[in-house]
Amino acid sequence: MATKLNKTRRKASKSTHVYCFQLGDADCFKIGKSVDPGKRKGDFSTASPVELIERRREPTEHPEALEKYIHETAGGEKSNQPSRGIQRHHAGSDKGF
Repeated sequence: MATKLNKTRRKASKSTHVYCFQLGDADCFKIGKSVDPGKRKGDFSTASPVELIERRREPTEHPEALEKYIHETAGGEKSNQPSRGIQRHHAGSDKGF
């Protein structure tokens, strides 16, 4: 029982970030949320032959709402890139933060 409580406390103490990664120099971005954006970037990097460049990350208490707002602000469409969740957005998609 104490183990579950400790895990819950550790999870609550970690802040969630909303991040924006750019796929190389293309106008394709991955916008998402994660407790550890650096690890998340590594997960995506293994699935893509093109470097992912971190453009922005912001800690937030409302990651779902912020991610949704950025997607709506940036517009965009799904890309045919092999990495899931990559979308084609206008340049400056990270400005929605």
